[in-house]
This record gives sequence, structure tokens and C-alpha cells, in this order.
Amino acid sequence: MADTINSLYYKALKAAAKRRVSKGEPRLSRIEREKFVKGVKTRVRRKLPRKVLVRGRRWRQHTYGNTYFTAEIFVNDKLVHKISREYGYGDHYLDVAWEWLEKNKYVPSRETYPSGGKQAAWRHAQDLGIKLERDVIDVPRKRDL
Repeated sequence: MADTINSLYYKALKAAAKRRVSKGEPRLSRIEREKFVKGVKTRVRRKLPRKVLVRGRRWRQHTYGNTYFTAEIFVNDKLVHKISREYGYGDHYLDVAWEWLEKNKYVPSRETYPSGGKQAAWRHAQDLGIKLERDVIDVPRKRDL
């Protein structure tokens, strides 16, 4: 049963590669294909996005010094998700957005290091050939989030 599922999966992957070549898009390298199909046995995942844009807004709570953010995630210039107000500073908005993309199968999961950390989102996008754009602005009021 598992062999049948795997062979059907690879046939679908091969057909998708032929369609990409006929459209003039480059084929996936062996390493990219292995990263893309790692752990998949029963269904075909969606194609990797060409472009991911994450727009963030940060607000600093002056009384306690906490920082909050919201973010919008665009995949191939289409809005796919809005992250509501969440605690975090720096580029945390990008990490949360990338985790959402992984969870919803837009991109494969990042490798976890022995120390427990994960590969940076920008590096993972670069390895997969995805153009990652990020934009963040600091807003003065909570209601501007």
C-alpha cells in the first residue's frame, strides 16, 4: 500500500516538473526536491511560492516597555493571513509569520538545531529560492496596530 502511494506521489511530482519546464520555470534540484517532499507520503503539497511579503507594525507600550506587533502575510501578492496583536520585539513578527506558513504547508519546515533553535526565516527562504520581502513600521498608538 505504501509503495503504491509513494509511486503515485512521485508520478504527480514528475508531472508537475514537466508542467514547470513547459512554462519556462526552472526544475527543482535534487536537494530542493528532497526538502520539499520530506515526510510526505499520502498527498502532494502545494507548489513553493515565488514571493512572500510580510508587513509588520510594531507598537511599544511606554508604561511597561512591552512591544506588540501585528502582521500581514502575502504569498505571490495575495493576502493569505493577518496576525492579530501579539507580544514580541525585533523581527519576531517575521518568525511568527514564517511559522504560520510552515503550519499551513506553504513552505516546508525548517531544520531544528541540536540546541533547540531553528534556521532563520530569511535563510530558509534563500535556500528554497523564495524571494522574501519584509517591511515593518513603528506606530505611535496602540489603535494604529
